[in-house]
Amino acid sequence: MIGPGIKRGTAELAILSVLEGASLHGYEMARRIEQQTKGALRFTLAALYPMLYRIEQRGWIRGAWETSSGGRRRRCYRLTPAVPQPDRRRGPRTVPAPPARSRSA
Repeated sequence: MIGPGIKRGTAELAILSVLEGASLHGYEMARRIEQQTKGALRFTLAALYPMLYRIEQRGWIRGAWETSSGGRRRRCYRLTPAVPQPDRRRGPRTVPAPPARSRSA
């Protein structure tokens, strides 16, 4: 569930943000995003996995099947070098500003 104050694209940025630290499976990703956003962003797994698929198709993340110590198979995702990098001059996690539009008189 995404709150009314959350803009489109924020969910993808949240996913990329939690994957900065480690490779994660979907449930853990959803849990961490909810914690980091203090509940402002909550994902159902039915909403999360199609988003992960789209981000993977862009080449920003890569998913691979892993087997846990308990024998459970799960798909874990990690960032790839192709993920857009923030502009470090502006501070952490900034999105580049769109090009300025010229105004006609």
